[in-house]
Amino acid sequence: MNGDSGRASGTFGNTRTGSRGRAGLPGLIRYNITLQHRHGFTAAWAVITVLYTVCFYFLPEGITRWALPFGLFSEPSTFAMIFTGAIVLMERDEGLLENLFITPMNIRSYMVSKALALSLPACISTMIITLLITGPGFRILLLIPAVMLTTLFFSLLGFICASGSRDIMGLLYRIGVYGTPFSLPLLGYFGVLPGPWYYLFVSRGTLDLTVMAAGSGPVSFPWAALISLGAGIAVLLPLAERAFTRNLLEKGYLKGGGI
Repeated sequence: MNGDSGRASGTFGNTRTGSRGRAGLPGLIRYNITLQHRHGFTAAWAVITVLYTVCFYFLPEGITRWALPFGLFSEPSTFAMIFTGAIVLMERDEGLLENLFITPMNIRSYMVSKALALSLPACISTMIITLLITGPGFRILLLIPAVMLTTLFFSLLGFICASGSRDIMGLLYRIGVYGTPFSLPLLGYFGVLPGPWYYLFVSRGTLDLTVMAAGSGPVSFPWAALISLGAGIAVLLPLAERAFTRNLLEKGYLKGGGI
């Protein structure tokens, strides 16, 4: 293994103690936050925050109130998939994933820690955007769980997209294929094709929560949206774990392959 692989192995090992580890998830989250910062993802979130804020700032006030929930929905969902996929591809190409399978850390902990590490900058970014555009009157207690759960869900979807992709173009293709269905609730939000069937998608829960959080609509049954997102994560997590294991380990994609 190269030097980076050795450091990664040591870091993974240090986050677990005993037979299965006691530091566990908190240590992995700290490691992944550091890793993301080292590879420029913190700067990327900062640029995204500035771009979103500038775009909303120059929109007419009436349009901003209508468009802001869409922005708060699209930012964590889109970039969670892209950043998760990019991190997985980067670690695979550097040989770091091979260390993952020889440490006590299990694959589920690896995936959840990366998703939670991404949810932190996503929450900070959306709070800054909402604060600068709407002022301090937004509902932070609705915004934070909405963004965190959305980031978790779409990060897991990003694992599925990345695990079978050979390169960034394959990743983007899969993100388009897997992510597009979850954008369908936007048709109902914009009044293009309204209907109750959008609630079959967990992304509708995100959209409802961001509308409430940004003050663009009344607070109405937020628990239903939170339960929908939580249930979506519970269903997607084992599917993502299976896809990640099958594609990267069983099919040998650790050394390249896939679409």
